[in-house]
Amino acid sequence: MKSVTSTTAAVAAAMVIGSLSAYADDTAGTAAAPSAAHLPRILGKAAVPLVRVIAFTNAQYGTAGGALRNRGAAAFNMSGVVTPVQGAYLYWAVLFSGSAPAPILSHITLNRLLPGSEEVKLIGTLVAIAGDPCWGSSGSAIYRADVPLSVATGNGTYRVTIPTTTGADTSGADPWAVPVTFPAYEGASLVIVGSGSSIVNIFDPSTTPSGLGVTFISTTLSYTETLLGTPSGGPVLFDTFGADGQVGASRAETASVTGETTYINNSPISGPGIGAPNSDSDWNGNSGAPLPQLWDDHGHNISEVSLGSPPALSVSIKSFGDCLTTVANVVQF
Repeated sequence: MKSVTSTTAAVAAAMVIGSLSAYADDTAGTAAAPSAAHLPRILGKAAVPLVRVIAFTNAQYGTAGGALRNRGAAAFNMSGVVTPVQGAYLYWAVLFSGSAPAPILSHITLNRLLPGSEEVKLIGTLVAIAGDPCWGSSGSAIYRADVPLSVATGNGTYRVTIPTTTGADTSGADPWAVPVTFPAYEGASLVIVGSGSSIVNIFDPSTTPSGLGVTFISTTLSYTETLLGTPSGGPVLFDTFGADGQVGASRAETASVTGETTYINNSPISGPGIGAPNSDSDWNGNSGAPLPQLWDDHGHNISEVSLGSPPALSVSIKSFGDCLTTVANVVQF
């Protein structure tokens, strides 16, 4: 099972896992850092070559997500969406074993928890296979599904449910207290694009393969997202969600593991000790706090950041010993 300790000289060497056109038969292991002789290593698999730009005009958005490790379902509350809704997307990530993710992992059910609300069975598109985030899996399969607007109708409580036939652990057990069972679901996030006066861009591994759909540990992951559209002059918002963030092992907190930092266009956005507006990390599994952790959905107002011309975001995330997997970003500007 995943075990993360304080940063050592070996762990601190750069290791980027996933979204690269290479295969490896061994992994970083789940109990200790790889030996110095193995660093740097490419431990991942190629991102799925799928190009799709998701952008909306006269728009605004909301996101919400929940953790799914050792759970059969997760419910989460959506706020801030202004109707009418223009589009909606669900993302989820699953650790798998074997040579490829099983087809059943692309299936998931979503419904809004209202009397008489519709329940829809979604079949997701595999947008990336990231590396193993220190659990001994073959990799992390990341999916995206279009959500019917008859289901994603606006603000409220939504529930995702995994198929009963996956073989995943749904006991609710502490992930660090029981042997890991594959497939192991990480979590899911819903993006709903509403109506407004801004531009909304959604970035995922199909649009940003060098930085999204990537697993990394004890290094700085940097990538650039070029924004489509002309800035509206309104608030600039940035939401990020990803997998496998934690505070240590179970509830045992480790300072180095909780200290991830995020910069956008060289401006500190989140993380301790860097003068960021939010001194908390974006990668502590807060969507599943206190347990099972392992999924994060965070949002920031980054209006103080200069977007440049053409407008773009240069994102840098520093891990100090936690294995992390980036999934998607949403930007309103």
